Parts: sequence; C-alpha cells; structure tokens
Amino acid sequence: MVVFAVVLADSRADARRAAEAAEGNLTTALARDLDRNVELLDLSIQAARDAWSDPRIRALDPELRQLVVFDHSATASFIDAILVVDRTGAVVADSHSATPPTREFREADFFKAQASRDVGLYIGRPMHVPGKPDWHVAFSRRITADDGSFGGVAVGFLNLGYLTETYQHLPLGPGGVLLLLNADGTLLVREPELRGAIGRSLKGNPVFDRMIGPDTGAFEGVSSLDGQSRLFAFRRVGILPLIQAVAATTDAVYAGWRIKATVLGAVMAALCSGILALLFGLKGELQHRVAAERALDVLASTDPLTGLANRRRFFERAAARCDAAARDGVPLSVLMIDADHFKSFNDLYGHVAGDRVLVALARAIEGEMRVGVDVAARYGGEEFIVLLPGLGRREAFAVAEAIRGAVARMAEPHERATAGIVTVSTGLASAEAGTPPDLRILVEAADAELYRSKRDGRNRSSGGERVAARYPRPEPQPA
Repeated sequence: MVVFAVVLADSRADARRAAEAAEGNLTTALARDLDRNVELLDLSIQAARDAWSDPRIRALDPELRQLVVFDHSATASFIDAILVVDRTGAVVADSHSATPPTREFREADFFKAQASRDVGLYIGRPMHVPGKPDWHVAFSRRITADDGSFGGVAVGFLNLGYLTETYQHLPLGPGGVLLLLNADGTLLVREPELRGAIGRSLKGNPVFDRMIGPDTGAFEGVSSLDGQSRLFAFRRVGILPLIQAVAATTDAVYAGWRIKATVLGAVMAALCSGILALLFGLKGELQHRVAAERALDVLASTDPLTGLANRRRFFERAAARCDAAARDGVPLSVLMIDADHFKSFNDLYGHVAGDRVLVALARAIEGEMRVGVDVAARYGGEEFIVLLPGLGRREAFAVAEAIRGAVARMAEPHERATAGIVTVSTGLASAEAGTPPDLRILVEAADAELYRSKRDGRNRSSGGERVAARYPRPEPQPA
C-alpha cells in the first residue's frame, strides 16, 4: 500500500510538472512575441514624439508634416493608429490622415497621467476606438514643450483583437484561459472572453496577488471571475508592466492522472496487469519529454529572425560534412556572404526595414541551396555562411554568383549604395578533391576573400576564377 501511495503521489506530481512545463513554454513564447510588438509600437511613438518636438516640423504643410512625423511608424496590423495630442487633449496629427479627425482625449487616463508628470511609456486601460469593434490599449509618451512644460502626448493604439485571434488558435483544452494583465491589476485580454471582465481590476484578488513580484511562476488557485480551480503559469512581458498568464483547469491537468489512479486501484487485484499499465504510462511520459527536448533543441539551433541555422548549429553540421568529404575524397567549399552598406541602410530606413531585408537575403540564399545537402546559416549581424559539400571552386563560384544575382533581382532600394539597391559581397574558399578539408582554415580563407570583395568595390564575389564583377542596377520597369 505504501508503494501504491508513493506511485500515485509521484504520478500526480509528474502530471503537474508536465502541465507547468507546457504552460510555461506557451507563456514564454506569447510574452516574447508581445514584447517584440510593443517595442515596435514604442519606437514608432518615440519617433512621432521626437519629430513633433521640432518646431520646424510642426510648421510644415499638413500633408508633408504627416509624412515626416510618421515616417518611421510601423504599419503592422496590430497597430491601429498613432496620434499626436496637444496640451488641450485635441488630436493634431494622425498617422492615417493629414487632416486628423476632430477628437479629444482630455479625459483619457493616459492623457491625465502624462499631463501630471513624465511617466515614460504609459499603458492605459482597455478602451473602444470609434468605428472599431475590438478592444484597444493606448501606449503613450509625454511631449515636452521647449520651455519644459507639458506639450502634449504621442500615443499609439494596440489592437487587442490580434491577441484574441492568436489566442483562439492555441490548444487551451476545456476550461483553459489565456490572460493579459496590467501590473496594476487591470484585465486587458481574456480568452475566451467573459462579458464585463475586460477592464476590470483584479487588484487584491488572491490569484493576481501571487503574480506580483516574481517575473515568472506557477501555482494553483481559484478564479474570481468564474470560480474555476486552475493551474496558473505566468510571465512578465520583458520589462513592461504587463503579465502574460495561461491557466488550465485542474480537472484537465489531472484528468490523465485520475485515469491512471483508477487503473492502479484495479491493478491491486491483478499486479501483473498493473505493472504493464504503469510501464506504458511511463513510456508515454518519456516520449513526451523527448519530443519537448527535441523541439527545444530546434529552437536553440535556429536564428529566430531568418529561420536559418545559427552559428553553433552550422559548425555542428559542417564538422560532419567535412569528415564525410575527407572520407569520400570529394571537394568542399565555404561561402561568406555580407550585405553591402548595411549599417547605412539601417540608419536610412530603420531597423525594422533592416530585419525585413535580412529575412529576404536568407530566402535568396536558401533558393540557391540543395535541400538536405548544403548548409546555410546566419553567421552574425548581416553576415551569412554557406557550406557546399561536393562542390569545387568553379561550381561554388557559380553558386556565389547565383546568390548575388538573386539578391540583385530583389531590387530592394538603397539610396546610399553604389548600385542604388541592396547588394551582397561574397568570399569563397575551397578544398579540392583529395585534400582533407580543415573547416577553420576554410572559414578564415573565405572571410579573407570576403574582405577582398569589399576592398575591391563590393557587389562581387572573390575566391573563384576572376570572372567579371558587378550585376548592373536593374532598369526601372514601366508602371
């Protein structure tokens, strides 16, 4: 009986740990995504605030002023609008229109908060925007006048509908909920939505109080909104005063365990059958953990922006390819690829555009790869590396030129580049057939050839036969 009780207790604990791990992974992913999106929105708000603080910009023609003030504003679907509100609460600039609608926010919580003092990035209460069915949350920053007094507010509205849509596609299980709360206790999002819950303050609620303080955690509690007992997992969203939470009902968490307990109770009369049932249960748990570890390994070996392998994963796979090339006596080549004038591109067009270009470069590189043979990775910053097993210098040089051509055909504008578009430079190093490849030497040699491409004028490949240089700038196509 003691062994039976110990087994039941351990099994119950395993069920909770498995649920906590799954909920913890989900809250981490959701919090990181929201943190990244709020950062994009905040950068747009800061750009609008800084532009409006310049009296020369405020004096421009309305249409030109709108273009200048909101030039760096993100245009993601989750951003509804970015406004500039003057010290009286009236809207004076709108990211959607050179002639802003007649609206005023004198009584809005974010306006009052920023008018009293500079509170940094302020997250307001959920609100409805006229003409929009979804809830919105205002993120705002204070505008300081030339004399240091309150000059107004730059505010961006995050459409919470995009969160609700994301949550609806997640496997919550029966009775499961997803929550987003302000650190002051205000409920911003609940999926599934509960009538009258959005905007409600949960401050002083036992469940909410346990989320204040630590950045992450898990506990069991009873919801004050619907009286359900749940296992809550929560995580703070970056450094923001926001809390992302996932909660499965304890019935769902322990459903499998209860079934197992019933089976084990019956097994007391038939010990052999009980042992077999237990072994099958443990096998399922182990398979679940192995699958989770494999998924985490994929995440740890992938560049989150481009989806290519990261540097660590590249060298793991490249080492195996080098051993195979040495064993089989076949050639092997390495390409180092670097975006030309990328820093000036970021300075001119912004980091959001820069990230978009890096993703496009990754797709252009993948388009010239042999699936399951070649290895491409993001080496760091705007630099990429490609391993080409079985290809000597001539063949690898052709691949380098194909990649360079694919990037040129993207025709991504870059005013500060010589060609007027985004281009890449490539360095190539090869170990020919019969020469055992040394990966470190190949990477160093390819890197040196890359620098030669840069020195010789960029937008070219070095390390192969001296075949000609530049792709011409594409001619503009008629509209």
